[in-house]
Parts: sequence; C-alpha cells; structure tokens
Amino acid sequence: MKHYCEDTASVLRHVQSDEGGLTAQEAEKRLAQNGKNKLAEAKKDSLLKRFISQLMDPMILILLAAATISGILAVVDDRSVSSLLHALLDTQGYETLLADSCDQGMMMIRSHVPDLVILDLGLPDKDGLELILSVRKDNAVPILVLSARSTEQDKVTALDLGANDYITKPFSAAELLARVRAALRYSRPGGLQGRLPEGRFQLHDLLIEYDTRRVTVAGNPVHLTQTEYNILALMATHAGKLLSYAAMNEAVWGVTDPGGNKKLQVNMANLRRKLGIRPGDNRYIVNELGVGYRMQSEE
Repeated sequence: MKHYCEDTASVLRHVQSDEGGLTAQEAEKRLAQNGKNKLAEAKKDSLLKRFISQLMDPMILILLAAATISGILAVVDDRSVSSLLHALLDTQGYETLLADSCDQGMMMIRSHVPDLVILDLGLPDKDGLELILSVRKDNAVPILVLSARSTEQDKVTALDLGANDYITKPFSAAELLARVRAALRYSRPGGLQGRLPEGRFQLHDLLIEYDTRRVTVAGNPVHLTQTEYNILALMATHAGKLLSYAAMNEAVWGVTDPGGNKKLQVNMANLRRKLGIRPGDNRYIVNELGVGYRMQSEE
C-alpha cells in the first residue's frame, strides 16, 4: 500500500511538472480524467477487435464479396477468346464465369445471376439471338454482344431483341472494358436507372411510370428493350430540352465512339416505331437534324 501511494504521488508530481504549476488537487483531477480517457479508448479498442473478429466470419466475408464484386458471364465457344476475356476481366477485379453454349449460358444465368452477360452470337448449339430472346422474357441483366457479325442488320436485330450494346470483332481491350463499365454502371442503383425520379411522365397519350418502368400509349403497354427505355426515360426527365447526340451517347452507354450516333439512331427508330410515331410526326419526340433529340414538354 505504501509503495502504491509513493507511485501515485510520483505520478502526480510528474503531472504537476508537465502541466506547469498545477496544484496537487488539480493534478489529481487531471490524472483521473486521463484514466477515464484511456478506459474509453480501451473499450473502443475492444469493440473494434470484436467487430473485426465477426467480420472475419467466413459467411460474412462471402456475403460482402458477393455485394461488392461484379460477376460477369461470358458465353463464348472460342476458347482463345474466352481465355482472353477471363484474363482481361480478372485483372480488373471482376469475377468471371464462362459458358460455351447457349443452353449452358441460360443455365448459369439462372443459377449464378450475373451482373452482366458478354455474348457471342455464333454458338455451337443455338444462335446467340435465341439466348437474348429467352433472357428478355423475365430478366433485365445487361447483355453485351461480342460478335464477328458486322452488318447493320445484325446489330439492329440484336439490339431490337434486347441486347444493350454490340461490339464487333476484332475489338480493343480498352473499348471492351469501357463498354463493360458502362453496362454495369447503368444497370445498378446510382447509374442512369438509379437517377430516374419517382412518379410518372404524361405527354398526350404517352405515359411513363418510373417506379414500375411501365410505358403505355393510349392505355396499351409498349414493350421496350432496356436501352430503348433508358433513352425514353432520359429524354422524359429532360423534357423540353434539346439533348445532343454526344450527350445522349454518354448518358446511355457511358462511352463516345465513332459509331455511337448510328447506334443511337437505330435504337431511336425502334423506339419511335413502338410508340406508334410515323416519319414527320413530332407528337412526342422532335429530331433536330444534325444536333440531337428533344422530348416535348409534359402536359
């Protein structure tokens, strides 16, 4: 006990000396406060250690990984291309799954629920277009077509069936990764879809219900691809304003490329046709030739 008192007195003298002229009572209060602070820090440290211990639980780690890592399914039968895609996407931190047929691709889409599908149209069992058609019956996962088919009709068909983007072979790694980032960005909350307002947009007999992504004309449902809906919703949220081709390409696809305007025109032609708009009809959308598009103002 005597030793304890001597040690305490020694500590008090050090506190008085360090703080410059404190009385013994003030030094004692200061020492007590320091003790409380250290106790609080120790409790925080204990809680942090407990949190880290829980965080290291294997199941929690699996759930966290699933929430943060983007899963990409590449449906490609050419092993050299699939190996290249796997290596390229892996270096960017994506979890890559591979399928070499249409049937296997459909099975993995249902079982693994990927964030993006990269699809080659030339598959051994079925045409890749059949996969797009089948997926779009009940699934909005972004589909990026990667194909040697380069005609305008090939692109129009794939986009009209529900593909979100189309890249022809040969392709550059930089362009592919940019398209992948864009597809992932606009398929998740915080992307184009995530920024859409709640409620509805009404223009003549055109009705857009943002919450359900439902589009009707005169009460009749209009079935749009994801890209077509994104274009329509983008213009509706900027009704009355002229949107340049470049601005729309950037907003919808996240990239600007030499063929971007053509791709936009193809999707716009399909969109106008589905809305029942005939050439020269400006009921909903006005085409400012050479500049961009403008949605008429909401009623």
